[in-house]
Amino acid sequence: PLLLLDEVAAHLDERRRAALFDAIGDLGVQAWMTGADCGLFSALGGRAQYFTAARGSIREAAH
Repeated sequence: PLLLLDEVAAHLDERRRAALFDAIGDLGVQAWMTGADCGLFSALGGRAQYFTAARGSIREAAH
């Protein structure tokens, strides 16, 4: 299964973001989450890969 979430972390506080990321991890699915502020995903730590999209190309980003 694949879970697609757009700007899912934008309006959550740090505690709720961490709980959401843990719940998504417990699902055992591949999840793609978008966001304009990569800092909002810091609670994922090493559980995630980060990508940037610009000028028609997608590249893995360091985090």
